[in-house]
Amino acid sequence: MPSSLRLSLVAWTLAVIAGVAETVLAVSPEIASGEPALDLLPVLALRGLVYGAAAALVIALARRRRWARTALTICLSMIGLASMLLPLLADVAAGDVPSPAFLTVRGAHIAAVVIATAAMFTRSSSVWLAGGDSPPPRAEGPAPRHSGTRAHP
Repeated sequence: MPSSLRLSLVAWTLAVIAGVAETVLAVSPEIASGEPALDLLPVLALRGLVYGAAAALVIALARRRRWARTALTICLSMIGLASMLLPLLADVAAGDVPSPAFLTVRGAHIAAVVIATAAMFTRSSSVWLAGGDSPPPRAEGPAPRHSGTRAHP
């Protein structure tokens, strides 16, 4: 596996972790204010499904499933980034600025998605996902023995 795809996998993993941290930061004030936990269940269930699906796609990408790259690009790089940026920009434009902790985690989340996306589309990642740079299939039977001597011309 090329280092660029390893970078992508690490960045996707960090993006998922940042998403979970955002969820904790978003619901903590509501829980602290005494809001019934049942009111938060739909939001938490949806986010849990999204982050679980994202983790499954990252695992599929690591297992050389090319379709996972397409799914990550559409679902997380395009739709996911838009769903992170547009509401945040609307809130800031309306004067409702989130906490510095939330902005920090959201910034890390966005950066991780951008890095992960770029890294999974490098040439070496594309070649590897297409089946290149893989070890040759193992021949049947025992491995040939080498005498340790070099042939001279």
